[in-house]
Parts: sequence; C-alpha cells; structure tokens
Amino acid sequence: MKLSIKNSLKLAEIEGVELVFERELLKVLENIRNLNTDPKKAREITIKFSFKSVDDKREVVLMGIQANSKLAPYEGVATNIYVDVDKEGDVLAAEIKVPEQVSLEDYEEDHGKVTNFNSYRNKFKTS
Repeated sequence: MKLSIKNSLKLAEIEGVELVFERELLKVLENIRNLNTDPKKAREITIKFSFKSVDDKREVVLMGIQANSKLAPYEGVATNIYVDVDKEGDVLAAEIKVPEQVSLEDYEEDHGKVTNFNSYRNKFKTS
C-alpha cells in the first residue's frame, strides 16, 4: 500500500519545538560568551524527533521532541607547585606564587598554606 502525505504539520507550529530549541540555544550562546572557551570552536544543536504508535490501528502517534547541544569545552588552567620534604620526612606541596620562594618550610612560616601529603598516604595504599 503506497501512502501519500498531505501534511498539515508545520515545524514552527509544533508545540514544544520552540521551547526545546530555545533552551539549548541559551546554553550555546552562554558557552560562546564564556571567556574560558575557544571562541572559534563550532557549537551545535541537534533536535531529535521520535515517533511511536500508541494504538493498534496506528492512527495516533506519540511524537517526542528532544534537543541536545554540543558545546566548546572549557579551557584548562595551569599553575606551578613546589614539592619538598620537611625535616621529619613528610612530603609538602604549595602553589608557587612568589618567584624567589625556595623552601616550603619558610613559605609555611610566612603564609601557612602548605599541604602535608603524608596524611593522605594511608588513604591510597594499595597493599
């Protein structure tokens, strides 16, 4: 049986299409404006329609509408950390913010922001 289509559906008039598109469009526009993303990367919006017959006569069809966006990833950041061992043999680490900084023990006395990693040692032992 060959069917011909006399379609009265208009994409712009289907309830929900505009809503799911605008929701993803907002994500795309926010991603473009975000200074932590590559401005030249392309973003995409995909709108997916699914159709499922809900009756045995195949006269009523449930149409699902879903939109997804593909955004530019956030650019990473980098920093320098200084790793040292104190007099007791504990491993220490701190972000290098002062170029002339040479000792974590001195840094700890001045700033108090040194992390002692020995407290983590027992958490990650594999044996």
